[in-house]
Amino acid sequence: MAFKELLQKELSGKIPKERLELLPSGYQQIENITIIKLKPELQKFKKEIAKKIMEIFPYVKTVMQIKQINGKFRQPKIEFLLGAKNFLVNYRENNCIFQFDVRKIMWSKGNRSERERIAKLPAEGEIIMDFFAGIGYWTVPILKAGKAKKVIAFEHNPEAVKWLKKNLELNKIKPEKYEIIPGETEKETMKFPKASADRILMGLIPAPKFALGAALHCIKNNGIIHYEGTAVEGKPEELFKDVQEACEKAKCKADLLNAQIVKDYAPKIVHYTLDIKILK
Repeated sequence: MAFKELLQKELSGKIPKERLELLPSGYQQIENITIIKLKPELQKFKKEIAKKIMEIFPYVKTVMQIKQINGKFRQPKIEFLLGAKNFLVNYRENNCIFQFDVRKIMWSKGNRSERERIAKLPAEGEIIMDFFAGIGYWTVPILKAGKAKKVIAFEHNPEAVKWLKKNLELNKIKPEKYEIIPGETEKETMKFPKASADRILMGLIPAPKFALGAALHCIKNNGIIHYEGTAVEGKPEELFKDVQEACEKAKCKADLLNAQIVKDYAPKIVHYTLDIKILK
């Protein structure tokens, strides 16, 4: 039985019938912490809902709800509802470990397959720039795979930088294999010489169109940019236009090699990663 159906069954008679349809259909599970998102009409029942989740799923030790995403650092506003007040997790994925505080850092489990795909790309001996590195979502798997010569990770959120450093240490990545650059990515990258990178990761939603000029400054001839964003399913060319327009200004060309669907984003809208070769 699906998550929503289970809650509806268990909460029948305890929550008004018209409100049962508003129960969440999904949730995020990070170790033994369950994070849900409740509509305003369900806020007065949040403790009852949390209690029922812990009864249905014995492995759940903490229930929280995400209220909103705040500010330029996109810090989640998380409310503790019930259970143990343990917010530090050690999340394991693709032979990597990621430690972070769920109250301060966002984690998208839906991007797991893309993190694995990027780590397996043929990047032997490459200098890679990770433009929005976060806590190491892509930097750690790439370096763990052992192919890249070096990853230069850019991140402007001090909280994320702290966990990025910690996760590189936890995964036993040698210091000479990476460089962490704190600050605004589009500004810090422009301080590097032209054609500094063989490959650039632009993993940010909404699409980081504002940083394409910096990416084209840094990428080598025949280098690869992995550009993320959203578009109507089956129409990745809508997203590719961002790169084409930036290339026209920079007097170079873009060749779309692959359009990879990462996950559903909204009705008929999907999250894409575009693998693009830049010709200078």
